[in-house]
Amino acid sequence: MDRIPPVSELYLNKTQMVKDLKLRQGLSSMVEEASTDQLQSLVFIITGQRWSQHSIELDLGSTAIETLLDCIEHSDHHQLYDYKTALEVQGITI
Repeated sequence: MDRIPPVSELYLNKTQMVKDLKLRQGLSSMVEEASTDQLQSLVFIITGQRWSQHSIELDLGSTAIETLLDCIEHSDHHQLYDYKTALEVQGITI
């Protein structure tokens, strides 16, 4: 029989889920509003990949935006907070 978690654990999970949702929305908004030079930095911070400014500008950033949003959408809790921390180190707050 499956273990039924205590109410306090369910509350913590729900609270964490809401925090993750807000962080995911904040990161997504940042990506959608970024200029092409900002996208270049965000791609490096979030994916670790180096994309040239020229390649981002060729399609007006749509591939970079799609890549970043996909990465954010499929990230777990720890990855989201790693992105947040990496951005904060660069002086960017969400």
